[in-house]
Parts: sequence; structure tokens; C-alpha cells
Amino acid sequence: MSRPSSLFLASIILAFSIPSAFAAEAGGTYSSNTTLVNGDTWTTAMTINNGATVNIPDLATVTYGAADNLNLSGTGTLRIDTGGTLFLDTKTGNDNIVVVGTVSVVNDGTVRFDAGTDIQLNTNGSSFTNNGLLLKTSGSDGPSNDPAYIYPSSQTVGGKFTNNGNITVQAGHLNISGSQSAGNAASSTGGIFTTTGTGVLSFSGGWTLLRGTSSMATGSSVELSNENPASSTGTFFVAMAPTTILDVDGDGLIWKTGKLNTNGNIIENQGLLRLQGVGATLFGTSGSFLNAAGATFRMESGDLAVTTVTLRNEGAMSLNGASPTTTITLSGTGLLENAAGGTFDLTSGTLTSSLAISNAGSMTNVAATLNTNGTFTNSGTFNQTGGVWNLTAAATSTSTGVLNLKGTTITITGTTLTNDGTATFIAQDGNVTLQGTGTFLNKGTFNHTYGGSNDNLVLGGTMTFQNEGTFDFQERGDLQITSSGKFVNNGLIQKTVAGTDTSFFYGTAGFTAGAGSQILAKAGILRMASGGTSDAAALWTADGGNLDLAGTWTGTIAGSSGNGGRVRITDSMNTTVLSELTVGTGGLTLDIKGDGLFWNQKDILTAGNTLTNVGIFTITDGGIKNLTGGGQLLNGTGGILHHLSGTVTLVNDTIIRNQGAMNITAGTGTAGYGGEGAIVNDAGGTITHTSGSLGLSGNTKLQNDGTYQWTAGTINLNTGAEWENNGLFNINGGSTITHTFLTDGTGTFTNGTTGVMDWTGNSAFNLGTGVTLTNDGNFNVTGSGDRNLSGAGTFINNGTFNHLVTVTADNLVGLTAGGSFVNNGDFNFVGVQDFRLGNGYTFTNTGTLTKTTTSNSTDQAQFFAFLADGTGGTFDNQGTVRVEGGHFRITAAVSGSTQFIDVNLVQKGANGTLTGGTWVADSTATTLVSFARIDLAPFGASSGINTIGENAVVDLIGSGAELTQLSSLTSVAGEFYVSNGKNFNATHPSNALNVTSTGTVGGDGTFSDAITVDGAVTPGSGRGTQNGKLTFASGVTFNAGSSITLQLTLPTGTVPLDGSVTTTSISSYIAGLADLDPTTEHDAIDANGTLTLNPDMTISVVSNGTSFTFGQYFDLFDWTTALAGITTQAEVDAILELPTLDAGSEWKTDLFLSHGIVYVVPEPSRALLLLGGMMVLGVRRRRKLTV
Repeated sequence: MSRPSSLFLASIILAFSIPSAFAAEAGGTYSSNTTLVNGDTWTTAMTINNGATVNIPDLATVTYGAADNLNLSGTGTLRIDTGGTLFLDTKTGNDNIVVVGTVSVVNDGTVRFDAGTDIQLNTNGSSFTNNGLLLKTSGSDGPSNDPAYIYPSSQTVGGKFTNNGNITVQAGHLNISGSQSAGNAASSTGGIFTTTGTGVLSFSGGWTLLRGTSSMATGSSVELSNENPASSTGTFFVAMAPTTILDVDGDGLIWKTGKLNTNGNIIENQGLLRLQGVGATLFGTSGSFLNAAGATFRMESGDLAVTTVTLRNEGAMSLNGASPTTTITLSGTGLLENAAGGTFDLTSGTLTSSLAISNAGSMTNVAATLNTNGTFTNSGTFNQTGGVWNLTAAATSTSTGVLNLKGTTITITGTTLTNDGTATFIAQDGNVTLQGTGTFLNKGTFNHTYGGSNDNLVLGGTMTFQNEGTFDFQERGDLQITSSGKFVNNGLIQKTVAGTDTSFFYGTAGFTAGAGSQILAKAGILRMASGGTSDAAALWTADGGNLDLAGTWTGTIAGSSGNGGRVRITDSMNTTVLSELTVGTGGLTLDIKGDGLFWNQKDILTAGNTLTNVGIFTITDGGIKNLTGGGQLLNGTGGILHHLSGTVTLVNDTIIRNQGAMNITAGTGTAGYGGEGAIVNDAGGTITHTSGSLGLSGNTKLQNDGTYQWTAGTINLNTGAEWENNGLFNINGGSTITHTFLTDGTGTFTNGTTGVMDWTGNSAFNLGTGVTLTNDGNFNVTGSGDRNLSGAGTFINNGTFNHLVTVTADNLVGLTAGGSFVNNGDFNFVGVQDFRLGNGYTFTNTGTLTKTTTSNSTDQAQFFAFLADGTGGTFDNQGTVRVEGGHFRITAAVSGSTQFIDVNLVQKGANGTLTGGTWVADSTATTLVSFARIDLAPFGASSGINTIGENAVVDLIGSGAELTQLSSLTSVAGEFYVSNGKNFNATHPSNALNVTSTGTVGGDGTFSDAITVDGAVTPGSGRGTQNGKLTFASGVTFNAGSSITLQLTLPTGTVPLDGSVTTTSISSYIAGLADLDPTTEHDAIDANGTLTLNPDMTISVVSNGTSFTFGQYFDLFDWTTALAGITTQAEVDAILELPTLDAGSEWKTDLFLSHGIVYVVPEPSRALLLLGGMMVLGVRRRRKLTV
């Protein structure tokens, strides 16, 4: 028959154990080539000498069944031919075939391991070459322990194993341990490694090449192990070539317990290496492990320790845990390096690494958990686009590194992840969360390129994102700060692509803008709604895009807006993102230049703090705007606050305070304020109102303590609002401009006691119906041109109103019927200005209206009405009109011009009675003119006042003082004073003047008319308040019931006190004096004619602080013709009421009838004492004089 050559036939023969008819003992000594026969048994030592070959032929099976270790020695070869089988079937623990000498075992057929039989390549010259099949069919067989080994005698001595064939393990464990002696390391050039059942094929010891194709059934494995047969390998897999290659494809090579020693060389995987580590180790004093290009290193389970050396990947490396909870642990002092060109994909499971990791290739976390407890360096591309990444050790993406993020969570605990390259939130759906207690440090570029349903970069825990590079929003993606997360910007945050929606930077108040940093909106909308704090040296810029502010902020937000971009406070249009700006503790300063900051809607919450603007802050229309919290919006020095339109509602008594420049430029619209609060313009602040309506409503108040420039527009107060000026309010506009105050009747306009209102332009000033403007300070009409004071409102002056217009067109015009001007303070014509009273307009004076002069002009300062004014306006003097030089007129048709009509003078009564008011003309107040004239023309051109009524007062001071219409005066029922050289002489035919019982005349001037007095006379200037002498040039008659009041300050004189005048001679002494004529010592009356007194009148002499002593005399009355009406001393004493003197003094009136004098003398009991004292004084004086 032909020779069977198939391994299949050989396996059948083995299976049925066909015995040979020539079976014999195979042991022994061979010195020539010998062929064993089928059925031979090998139970004793075998020696092959002389280079002979002992072969097991095709279809033959030789069974090794020694009871103890046997040597295979010599210099020859034991060959198993193709189709032949060496069946190792031992039953003892000592079952080794020990190959010694230079014997070679060459298997071209099959070597079958039934149980635990081992082959020891004992000497360096020994070898085992497999070109056929190594077959392991069972595990332990009694004492023959599994595993079966092919191994050297020690770590330094042993023969060489070479595999060029196939290895199959059907059961049990076959370990092949290579020799570490020089030149004897194991190698496998190829073949098929097959494991089935629970079979294990493992490799350890010294190797130069391990190549093959594996096929592993479930439960079996081809692996690198830590097997150490007879302590011959040291539990290591040792690289014995400069490049020791692992090249197992198919099902690959499992790295389980193997301890790979690089031995200063490179272990290069060119196939499929699968980590299922159980104490797996890579180590060496030098050298490395390389997963080469085209190779695959798959981490499936277990652990791997890399000590000192580098595990380098240039091929495909992956994490492939069986489940998400399958953990692969990397540890050690070495390095896991994914080199350029290498890929590292984490697809499932958990990778926990305290090993340093370096990526220069492409690394992708698809859906795994990556725990880096050792340093991590990325200089290639790291795609953290799924799964999670937990860091407890520093990680860096270098300047060449690319870090791509999507749909992942990165937890940084107590360490820093640094990006020096480019990090990108890629354009795929999935929020990215950075959390933990550590820091993400961006020193390169972070691009947020995605905008979608899940586009948030979330900062959680106490995570800090520290930006020292560029953070770029390139779509509509967001950044969200949760928990106690923080974002510290020391670099650039920018939005460069508009996208389809706003990019929100929102969440808790965890943002810090450091000095030198910038937040820049170049396109679209970037909304900084997280809140936080900003250094004054940080830059916030809207340059083509909009930069929105919301959340709680402190510090200083400084920068600019322009190129169509705006810094804004506005609606986020997203219910989960704040729209309101809240001022944090310590306050917030805004310093936005360029086009400034715009507030068009939503709230500013001051929270009791101060929001300070030192840049440009613009309020515009767009929606509801509330300023709340009880704090204040302060427009500071250098700040500009524009209110273009819209209404701001003040809540909780919140204040808008201006210390810089505030502009109201509402155009045809309204800049409004409502609610409860105040707008305060501090001293040094300026409000410029150029157009539109400033509207106040509710319990709001505008208080100006600085400067308010009103060039045009309307101020409208409603529902109890207040307007108060305590500073400078300047009304300045052209003749076509109307300044309007409006109210619903409940608002109040007040110029406070320190306020100054200057009406400098020739614009109109309109007080609407129901408006009351109250001036408690100073109101000045200056500049040039007529001024229209229009409207049916009321101007109340409780302070000072100065009409100072200096040109011919100097009229202040009250235009509107129903309008009124009420002066309760000081109203001053400073020059020759006029006040035109239109039809139905009323000027009421309850204070002081003063006309002064600035030149020698004879023109009038006047209240007048034109023919065009219909029935004209009304002038009502309930106070004082005072002319201090020049001419003042209440004009009427008789004033000499055909254009005038009568002003309705309320004090013009029937029958020529001046019914009220105080009218003072003082020609002594100035030297510019010598006259002071009051012209009440409604009474007549040059006369017409017949009676000074009970409630009227006329006071003419100085020789040039006059009230023109008094020339017809016949009766004084009120008060009439002439002083300081004024000589009053009525020109009526009777040339007589009657002072009624209600009337008073006085002063220190002269009445030239004969006067009959039924009322009172009070000599002295100042309406009798100062001492002086009143002269009646034509005599005066006092009727019963009349009175004279004389005030004493000093005596006319005092008699000598040297003893020459005694109590008995004092009367004759005084009577003998020349005409005494007191001036300012006390009041007196001089009648140049007959002085007629009445026994039933009263002369009251009052002391003005006089200290009365003996010898003082007071010349109270002088007359030139006679004293009439009383003739007896008793009548004198009856009409005189003299001041009470101190005890010991008394008045003497015995000279009154003859001289009008009273004087002081001692009481009679003291007269002798006084006389004796005077005599002694006289003696003493004489003695003194004779010395």
C-alpha cells in the first residue's frame, strides 16, 4: 500500500492506538541513524551519538511513558517525521524529557502532550524545532501535573525552541518558555495557534519572535503568561532581540499574566495583542514596547503595570471592556505613548490609569470611562466625544494638541487640565460637562463650534475654568455654570460667528474677568448672564456683535461698543437664562465707551447696592424696565447717561443719581420714570434736556442739586410726582422752542431754597393747566429777547425772581388766560424790563416787587397790556412794590401810547381809592438817578388817587420819590410815610389832607399841606421805626382820638452836673436854651405853623433802650406860630404817656406848653441829697482847679 501522509490519518491512528507488530523500547543509545516503529515505548534514557538521527516515521507513534525524568542526550537528532507522532503519556510527577548535550529535537509530524509531560532544553546546545504540530489534548493525568512545559534549565542556560509549525491545545495548559542564553532565545516564525475547550497556550521566557495566527474557542486562550517552569524563566517574557516581534493575528495574543521584560530592547507588536491582565507587567531598565503601525493592541480587561519603560502605540490601540463596568487598570512608573500615526479608541469599559499617558496621535473616547490618575499629555488629537473622563493628576494638551469634546463629562479632582493647543466643542449634539474640584486651564484656543439642542459647556462642582488664551463661541452654543463652578477669564472670550441664536454664558455667579482680559462680541449675541466680578482693567467689547449683561455682578465692567454692536441690558428671550442685571455686594461700576451700554428692557436689581456708570449708559424703548432694590443707579463723574425713550419704573425707593452728564433726548417720544424712587442730579452733575418729554409719575421725584440744561421739550408730572431744583436749572432755547411743564394736577414743581433757575434763551416757557411751579430759591430771566410765560398754570415765587433781560425786547409775557404769577417772595426788575399781562393772566404780589436801576434811563419797568390782549391782564399787589430808582408803571391807556390798554389793577378802588398794597419809592437807593417814581396809570395820567385806603401803605423815601397819582390825595385811611428829605405837597385845590381814624402818617420828611389828624402819627424814618423829626409845613391839627407815638433813644441834651443847675433852676435853665431841634436822638414833630393838640388825644412816648438820668431833656414838639388846643398843665399830663422811670426819678412836664419839652428830675426826697452832692462836687472841683 502507499504511504499515508496526512496528519488526519495520523490522528486516527493515534486515536485508535494501533499497536505495531514490532513494538519495542525506544530508549537506549544510538550511534547511527535509526527509525523507530509504531508502538515503540520510551521509558528509559536515550542517547544519540555521532550526529545520528533517530526518527519516528510517518504513521508511527512512539509513546513516552517514563516513570521518572529521562535524559535525551548526545550529539544527534530526534526527528518526528511528517505523519509521525511522539505521544507524551506519563503518569508521574517526574516526567520530563531532559534534552542535554547538543541533541536537536525536530518535529515535522506531531508531538502530543497528553498530560503534564515537560520537555526541558537543558543545555545551550540543545534545541527543539516544531515544523509540524504540537498538540495538547488533556490536562493533568494523575500525578502528571498540568501544565506541560517546553522550557530551558534556567534563566541563563537552556536550548533553543523554534516554531515553524502549528500548536494546538485542546485541553490543559501548554507553556513554551524560551531560553535567555545567548543565541538560544525562542522564536515562532508562523503557524496556527489553536485552543479549544479550556485549553491554554502560553508563552514566557526569552523570545526573539512570536508570530502566528491564533484561533481561540470561547474559554480557551493563547497568551503571554508569567509561567516559570522549574524557576527557569523568572516568570518573565524576555525580549532577546533588539526588536522582539509579537505578531499573532487571527484571534490575537492575550496578555494575561505575562510580565514582559524589554531587556533593553524593543518588544514590537505587529499583530493583535489583547490585554486581559492579571498582574500583567511591562518593565525593563531600558527599551520599550511598540504597537507597530498596522498592529492592534486591545485592552479588554484586567490590569497592566508599566515600569520605567514606554508602551508606545503607532498602530491601533483600543479599550474594549466587555461591559461599561469592566475595568482595565494601568499603573507603574513608565509611559503609555500613543505616537503620531497611532490611534487609541476607548469604545467600552473603564480605563483607570495611574500610568503617565502621552498622545501624539489620535485618541478617542467613544463611550468609555477614562480615569487618569497619572499625568496625561496630548500633543496630537484627543477626541473626548463620549463617555466620561476623570482626572486626579495633571493633564496637558500641548501647543500642537487638539482636544475635541462632545457629549461627555470630564471630572477634574484636585488637579489641572491644561490646554495649550486647540480645544473644540465639536459640531455634534451633546452637552459637555466639566466638574469636580480642579481646574481647566485654557492657554491656547477653546472653540465652541456647536449650536443645537444639547450645546452647553457645563461647569459643575467647584470646577474652575481658567482662560488665559482664547475662548471662541463660533455658533449658538452656551456655557453654563452650576453648583459652585467658576470661570476665571484672564484671556479672551469672544463670539465670532453669529449662529442662529444667542450664545448664553449663564448660571451661578461664578465668573471672574481678570485684569487684562477681554470679553468680545464680534458677531451675533453673546449674553454674559452668569454674574460674577470684573477687574477694572478687563475689557468688555461689542464690536459688530451684541454683548448682553445679566446676573449678579460686582467690580468694574469697562470697555466699548461700536460697528453696530451694543453692550446691552435686555431680555434673554429664554426662560432658563436670566434677563435681569443684579448689583452685588460692594457695587458694580459700568465704564462702556464708544456707543456705550443700552438698557431697553428688563430689570436692574440694585439689592441695596450702587450701580455706577462712568462710561456711556443709554436708556431706550423696547419693553418694561424696572430699577429695584432700594439702592441706586449712579451716573458718576465722567459718566454719560442718555435717556432716549421708554419708561423706567423705580421700585422700593430706588434712586437714579447723576454726578456726570445725563441727557434727555427723547425726540417726539417720552423718557419716563414711574413707581417709587427719585432721580437726583447731584452738585457737579449736569442734566441736558434737548428734546422730547420727561415724564414722571407715581411717587417719583426729580431732584436737581447740580445743573439742568433745558433747551427744549416737556416736563410732565402725574399722579403725585415731584420735581425739585436745588441747583442750577437753565432754560435755554431759541424763539421757536417751547419749554412745557405739564401735570395731571397732582404733580408738584419746586425750585428749592438753594435752587437757581436761569431762563437764558428767548424760548417760551409753558405751564400747563393745573401746573404750579413754586420758586423758593432764585429764578433769573437773563439774556436778550422777549419771553413768553404761557399756559394756564401758576408760577408761585416764594424766593427771588430777577427779571434781568437787558435789551429793548425785554418783555416777560404772561400769555394765557387762566395763567397766573404769584409773588410771595422777591420779584426784581433790574433795569427797565416789562411784564406783559395778556388777557386773563394774573400777577399777584404778596411779597416784595422791587424795581432797581442799572442806568440813568427814564424808561419804565412796567406791567402792561396791549390792545391785542383784549381786556388785558390783572395786577394785584397784596405785598410791597418797591422802586429803588427809576420809573415803575402799571400801564393804562392814558400812558401815552395808542397801543396800551388798562391793566386791571386790583387796588384801584372807587372814588380814587388806593385800596391796598404797600408802595415804596426810594430815590436814595442809587446815585444813578435822582428819582424813584411809581406810576399807577389806571388811576389817571398824573392824578387820580384821592384816598390811601385802610389796607394801603405808601412810603416815599428821598426828595425824588413819588407816586404820580397822589397829587390829588385828600385822605389817608391807610399808611403814608415821607422820609429822607421828601416834601409831599398835594396839588388839589383844597390844599388840605385828612388822616382818618384808621390812617397813619409818619416819617422824617415834610408834609406841606395842612393836615388834620383823626388817626395816628409816627415820626421817624423806616415807617416810624427809626428816630427822626416829622415836619408839617402848614401846621397840623390833632382831633380827639388821634395819637402820636414818639420813640426815645437818646436825650436832646443834659443839663450841667457841676452844681450850677439845681432842681429849682433846671426848668429855667432848659427854657433859656436856644432852639434845640433834635435830629436822630429821638422822635419829634415840627409844625411850621400852628400845632393844635386835643385834650382827648394821646401822645405815647416810648423808650428805645434809654437809660434815664437827672437832667436829661427831650424836645418833642416845636411850632412857629402857636400851640393850641390845650392850655393847662393838667391837660398836658392827661395826654402824655411817658416811660416809667427808675425809683428816685420823675418826669417834669412844666415846659411842655411853652416849649414842647419834658425832662427828668429827682423825686423831692432825693433832691436835697443830690443838691448836697453837687455842692461837694463843686468844692472839690474848685479845689482841684486852684492846685
